[in-house]
Amino acid sequence: MENLDSPISNLFLIGAGFTKAVFPEAPLNNDLLEKLIKYHENKNIPTPLKKYKQEYKTDDIEIILTKLDLEIAGSRPNTTRNLTNDRITIERHIAAHFMLFSFNEEVFSKNKWLSDFAKLFSNNDAIVSLNYDCFLEGLLDYSEIWDPTGYVNIANPLFRPKTPNPKNILVYKIHGSSNFRISSAILREKGQKVIILIINDVFFPRSGKYTGFGDSNKTPLYIIAPSFVKIPHVQIADMINKAIKVTPYAKNMVIGGCSLRPEDNSVQLIITSFIKKELPTTKNLIIIDPDANHIKNRIESYWAGSTQNLNIHPIPKTFQDGIEELLDKLNNCEHKN
Repeated sequence: MENLDSPISNLFLIGAGFTKAVFPEAPLNNDLLEKLIKYHENKNIPTPLKKYKQEYKTDDIEIILTKLDLEIAGSRPNTTRNLTNDRITIERHIAAHFMLFSFNEEVFSKNKWLSDFAKLFSNNDAIVSLNYDCFLEGLLDYSEIWDPTGYVNIANPLFRPKTPNPKNILVYKIHGSSNFRISSAILREKGQKVIILIINDVFFPRSGKYTGFGDSNKTPLYIIAPSFVKIPHVQIADMINKAIKVTPYAKNMVIGGCSLRPEDNSVQLIITSFIKKELPTTKNLIIIDPDANHIKNRIESYWAGSTQNLNIHPIPKTFQDGIEELLDKLNNCEHKN
């Protein structure tokens, strides 16, 4: 199980731009709808997304799911049941689709920059991942610097490594994950089901070898779909609280491949926790993204008056083009602390 007692070193906020750097075909938020529809059409799997795209007259999956959530909230029981079933189906389709972007050695060998990327992480670092896919965790597992016991709040009781999470790197997947599954086990107190972890070699090439813990199609995968209405399972809500609690003690923060969408309140709270904590030392925020300068301006505007003791270092590049500069910046920041 994760160890939350050690002081946090560096905090990483990783978004879809990381997966996009590894898999050029991976969808970003603005093209997720079309890619999901096309994928399921090619597989001859019916998806409610096509119906709602036509009904709501939009190509934005976030708008579709927000309108669907509002319609569910205001409908009669019989109608609500059908709408909710569609909503659940869409979530399952999204989660299953992102399994395609899991770690494999062939992809690793083709992307030489990934070896340097793994060098970013050291003892007691924390990673807040906004991604549904598990490529990042697979890379860390393959690099032997992390294992699935490093997930915060999500575990599988059958997985018990001899030396759990050797560097105490913690991973907070606050939007759920394609390897999170709603367990058929029910908590006695309130009747609420729990989220457990799937551990196999699809997600974890080292730790998951010869295992299939939690790998069952009988229970649904768990993600928080892209909607303006986000109501997390209690385990995810507590995970977010823990991320906010440890964030102030990070020496440095790296935001990578994340556009900081304003509707993602949890991300705003985590960044606020990093920036607003009054500590005697100056903090460093590194942004790696092709749009890094614009993101820097938005941060300075939103947190106006709170960035005097914050050094912001934009790297307006993709991960693959900017990884060496990112390593240099982070190393320099650590030496100055």
